[in-house]
Amino acid sequence: MHDRAEPSEVGARTCSHPRLTACSDATLREEIGGCKRALEDLLGEPVTQFCYPYGDVDARVAATVQEAGYVAATTTRRGRAVPGSDPWRYPRIQVARHHLLPQTRHRAQ
Repeated sequence: MHDRAEPSEVGARTCSHPRLTACSDATLREEIGGCKRALEDLLGEPVTQFCYPYGDVDARVAATVQEAGYVAATTTRRGRAVPGSDPWRYPRIQVARHHLLPQTRHRAQ
């Protein structure tokens, strides 16, 4: 297991960053599940979050992510999750290098 700053979490994003909606079912399973297995082996802990490369998701891709054992996934769509949000298509709040901690806290509120 590698030491990381707490609190932090490592999420998965596939093995080779393909456009998932163009992948075969077998490739989807390997890209999505293979990445999860590799990270879990490396970290020694569960990887439960997924992010769709390019925000590329449809019902088949979201179902494959769920079947792989993730508990939620994010898109590239900006916004905040609210009660009732689809856990397989959560929006995200951008946090970049130039954001300071007070700005980051404000964005999350």
